[in-house]
Amino acid sequence: MKILIIRLSSMGDIVMTSPIIRCLKTQLNCELHFLTKQEYLPLIQFNIHLTKIHFFSKKDYIISVLQKESFDLTIDLHNTIQSRALSKRLNSPLIQTDKMPIRKWIMLGLKLNLLNKSHVIDRHFQCIEQLGVLNDGLGMDIFIKNRAPTTVQKKMIILNVGGSSATKRIPLRIVNELNDMTEYPFDVIGGEDVRNIRDKIILNNNSINSIANRNLTATINAIKLSTLVITGDTGIMHIATALDKPIILIWGSTSDDFGFYPYYGDKEDKSIHIQKKLKCRPCSKYGRESCPKKHMKCLNDVSTEEIIAHIDKLFSSRTKFSK
Repeated sequence: MKILIIRLSSMGDIVMTSPIIRCLKTQLNCELHFLTKQEYLPLIQFNIHLTKIHFFSKKDYIISVLQKESFDLTIDLHNTIQSRALSKRLNSPLIQTDKMPIRKWIMLGLKLNLLNKSHVIDRHFQCIEQLGVLNDGLGMDIFIKNRAPTTVQKKMIILNVGGSSATKRIPLRIVNELNDMTEYPFDVIGGEDVRNIRDKIILNNNSINSIANRNLTATINAIKLSTLVITGDTGIMHIATALDKPIILIWGSTSDDFGFYPYYGDKEDKSIHIQKKLKCRPCSKYGRESCPKKHMKCLNDVSTEEIIAHIDKLFSSRTKFSK
């Protein structure tokens, strides 16, 4: 049996596909192909369960390449206009994940929660249960090539200030207060989206500033060598979860109700969530570039002291840092 999985974006979505990939391969022993964008290659290139990786293009030649593969089944975990149009041209049986658009709209517009916090990964498994494939409970995984150690050492805390939107990024105030109020060693990371605050970060003597200074592969390796990750609702959070790291997760305009929270499977949940109870939250499924209310209380009201208390608690727990 030859199966194609479609997942075009984003970092977090690609990582969250890993349990589906693993269970399909181990339980059906199928030939498994994966279609995504070139930029996400570091997240899947060493996945031992994949037979072949294809890269999405709007050109017709990618359709021709995929059609020649003659797939027995296409599983569309992206389920957008773009992926649906592509899937129809492959002329193979199709399974699509349920993104629950109406329930999400009700949650955002009426603040009425009909989602029941079902995780996206569990929804993916529901769409393939007709194949007899079951969730093995092992959570997410990332296969990475062994590399020489980076500058990040044990007990280093990854502090991710990046994010796909402004309302999901940890405020600069918190970053500087954490460095000023503690002696913990922080590795402050982020991409080009936060390059503008790179020179505004004031670090303690134990910390380093890695903003816009690593590619995705190097970032994954830095997280693997770290002890704790502090992040917003971003792809980095899912990468850290897949690497079985403890996480302090600071929620902004989004919410765990949409099903994008850390997923450890049947393993111990190592995440601590900080999210403010506000009438205006959540205001977005994926984040915004500005706060509709102009106050950004979901992030601005987060106390640095609360974060430090969680760090202290986690560092005092041997079980949390057994890795």
